[in-house]
Amino acid sequence: MSDTWPPSKWGGHPNIPRPPDLPQGKPAFYYSQKELGAVFGRRSGWEQPYHYGDPIAEHHIIRNHVGLIDCNSIGNIWIEGKEALQAVQRLYTADMDCPIGKGVFCCLCDENGGAVDDAIIWRLAADTWLTMSTTAGRQKHHNWVKEHIKAWDLAAVALDITDGLSYLQLGGPRSRDVVEMLTDADVSNQALPFLSLMPATIAGVEGYITRAGFTGELCFEFYVGTQYGEWVWNKTLAAVKACGGGPTGIDALVTCAFEKGFTVNNLDYNAEKSPLEGGIGFTVDWDKPYNFIGKEALIHQKKNGLRKRNLGFRLDDKWATAERGDRIFHDGEEVGHVLWCMPALTLEIMIGRAEFVPDIKVGLPITIQTKKGDISGLTHSRYFYDPNHERLHS
Repeated sequence: MSDTWPPSKWGGHPNIPRPPDLPQGKPAFYYSQKELGAVFGRRSGWEQPYHYGDPIAEHHIIRNHVGLIDCNSIGNIWIEGKEALQAVQRLYTADMDCPIGKGVFCCLCDENGGAVDDAIIWRLAADTWLTMSTTAGRQKHHNWVKEHIKAWDLAAVALDITDGLSYLQLGGPRSRDVVEMLTDADVSNQALPFLSLMPATIAGVEGYITRAGFTGELCFEFYVGTQYGEWVWNKTLAAVKACGGGPTGIDALVTCAFEKGFTVNNLDYNAEKSPLEGGIGFTVDWDKPYNFIGKEALIHQKKNGLRKRNLGFRLDDKWATAERGDRIFHDGEEVGHVLWCMPALTLEIMIGRAEFVPDIKVGLPITIQTKKGDISGLTHSRYFYDPNHERLHS
């Protein structure tokens, strides 16, 4: 047996099919990425680097230094108007009446409480919000918001401005050093804490700097107009390299995110599984003004008990693996099935997430039936890497 771990050339989305072959779009810095040796794939119509030759090395660049990530495929929806606050309060599960410059993680639900999409929403002004939707959910999310605003006859508009923006993400412990090389703005934790936004000049270009990210590390994001995207990308990459980092693809972003324990729409929650069952019940504000779509269904679910619960698991043997749908047992009783399983590259363990019966507890011994035989493990909280979020909030 090889002593090189992980057991295969790991990279990519664990147990998640690649997006369908849609017409391609290219970010402003596509040709710069191509010169760097990017291996591209299509994500909901966008050409995006999956990696630059070695997704495992890129994972460790993010964990130990800083990675520059192209996130242009993420949807951006501009919501503005005299009644925009009422619109976002009725559409999203969280309280959207947050201070200007703050962001909120929330869900968009249907009438049955199922998750249409998740989002981070930034408040830009008293009457303006910028919604950062998922890649796969971009078009459905925009249509859902636009159609409901029209049906409610509200004085607000929802515009998909994704094509007009270049969106870059920096992930890693040295990401703040990179940002400080490119702007005079104060990006300290006090001035720009987690889930905050500020207008700033970035490499001489006016835009926004945000703090969110999907790597589980200290992260910053740059929003600039598409016409300035290549300039800002090249200036940012030079600063990243000066800090010991480099360009990193979506594969490394995914392995970092799953190792951290972040949730994914259509995997952890979807039209058949509510935010409560998918592990993001914290996004629901039960007492905010206006009833959001799906609230009554979620109240009923909360009152009558959940049907299922997502939880993590850790395998005893780091060389073992499980596949989506594999059945899980505790004390001889079936208690769930696997959603995904993959190596935690930093921790050097094999981890996963599963859909369990609602009363499952953390720390229980489990047996997973796989095609190659039974494997053992323990149930685990959703978070594996930095469970107290110290690096994320640093």
